Amino acid sequence: MGIWSSLKSLKRMVFLADPEDISRLAEFDNYFKALLCQTIEHHKLHEGYTWKKYIHSANLAVTTMNVAFKTLPGDKLAHMLFGFSSNDEILFEIIEGATWTQGSGTALDLVAVNRAKGGTSEVILEDKAQVTFTASNQVIKDVTSVAGGTVIDDQYTYNASLGANKFVESRSAGHEWPLKPNTSYVVRMTKTDQDCKMTIGLIHYEHEEE
Repeated sequence: MGIWSSLKSLKRMVFLADPEDISRLAEFDNYFKALLCQTIEHHKLHEGYTWKKYIHSANLAVTTMNVAFKTLPGDKLAHMLFGFSSNDEILFEIIEGATWTQGSGTALDLVAVNRAKGGTSEVILEDKAQVTFTASNQVIKDVTSVAGGTVIDDQYTYNASLGANKFVESRSAGHEWPLKPNTSYVVRMTKTDQDCKMTIGLIHYEHEEE
């Protein structure tokens, strides 16, 4: 009897996904003859390793908004999705390895997506006037004198030539970025047309290298 013939006689087969934790099971769907799996994002959400923060400009007259953070040294990596929205044309940039004025900006807490489990991020650090970063669950909004670094992604919203009928535009940076450890990042939005309201979205889960 072949393996598929044997499997057909079962409605469902259960495989251990983690030999050290029998409560974590992977299931086999007999109808589709496929192993049932969670996406990495779904798994990380349930494990409590996913955080997000949406950062908004204070008013429509803002010219530039900077959001800064630094990743922790070590094996854990932040896998981050960057998003943005605005009600007029803007330039969106992700800058890796940038510096900024120590102590500038406002500290903001990241939010655990798994509300039942909670917890704090173990890969994002804060900057509150210290010479070096200290571990906490925060990012910094509106840092000043951003300098250096490498622009790893830059996008514009719609072109201003579309006319006066403005509309809100939202988009993400297109894909997931596994960020470098022990590295500073600045996410920047700059108006390129009229005054506008800006929003930056940071969503990340944390992955430990094997």
